[in-house]
Amino acid sequence: MDRQPAQNRYLPELDLVRTAATALILVYHFAAEFAAAGLLPGAAWPAFGAEVGIELFFLLSGASLCWGRGGRFDARRYYAGRALAIYPCFWVGFAALFLYGEVLHGNNAGIPKWKLVFSVLGLDGYLLPLGANFYKIGEWFLGCLLLIYLLFPLLRRLQNGRRRCLAATAALGAVWLAWPLCCPPPWDAAHTVLGRVFVFWCGMLAARVLRAPRRLGLLAALAGGGAVLALAALPWPGRWPQPAALCAALLVLALAGLGGPALDRWPRAAGAALRWCARQSYAVFLVHHVFLTLVAVPLARRLALPAAVWFLPYAAACLALGAVLVIVAKPVRFVLAKALGAAR
Repeated sequence: MDRQPAQNRYLPELDLVRTAATALILVYHFAAEFAAAGLLPGAAWPAFGAEVGIELFFLLSGASLCWGRGGRFDARRYYAGRALAIYPCFWVGFAALFLYGEVLHGNNAGIPKWKLVFSVLGLDGYLLPLGANFYKIGEWFLGCLLLIYLLFPLLRRLQNGRRRCLAATAALGAVWLAWPLCCPPPWDAAHTVLGRVFVFWCGMLAARVLRAPRRLGLLAALAGGGAVLALAALPWPGRWPQPAALCAALLVLALAGLGGPALDRWPRAAGAALRWCARQSYAVFLVHHVFLTLVAVPLARRLALPAAVWFLPYAAACLALGAVLVIVAKPVRFVLAKALGAAR
């Protein structure tokens, strides 16, 4: 029997997908950095896995926002909520690295201090192609997601009415397909808003499927279509294109949705562990790369142990560091909530 839809009901399948996406990102950067250090042979599949993971994060962002917002839309409350979700952990992580690198060691002395504005806004990684700034954590992804968050109220309005929704889907899809052909240098099309907003939009549409009374049939159709399209888009051989990654991500999301009823029957401890891990995913994303380059790879070189031995300890350390970052950022979140008038 299909589960009854409820606008604000907790969906464990979204947490399962979020945790899987985080794992794919960790595997990719681990493989890439260890290969660059000569500790692991290079391979193409982690790069594709990372692209699927990124697509999953954009899908989940769109789906989660739509799933949790029924009734009248309050723009002020929405933007305050996004700021509280993103900035406290980011600011604390950035401040620690800025203190270590720039204040204590004098790094990047030639960069104008006004460019710190990019870092305060979380856009430094996104704007890095335009010139050096004080980028530390968050990569291009964070800035891209923040800019798409700004567009969410408009995207939400475009979903009102079937014709308008279909027209917006066609327009955004056309831009997504054409943008890699006309994206100007020095930008990477896949690292821009126009390269990702369609994926976010697909996540918003997926939330409709998750709420549908007969969702299992729709999810099965989405899973089958995603599998067929992913295989059709696969180049043999060649680069893994973004369309293949998006289709694979839709397949993963649909399969997780189909498994939702089974997840509801998980033991309470397992469900609580999954939810906790998913809640750390953003903080883990912030800390994982810098921890890898500053600590894990140098330590692996020094101890000369096989690379395969390092991944699980590395992943566990990232999870622990992410949890610490969340705790340390709580006072910042409280102050920001007060400033925004959104304390709960």
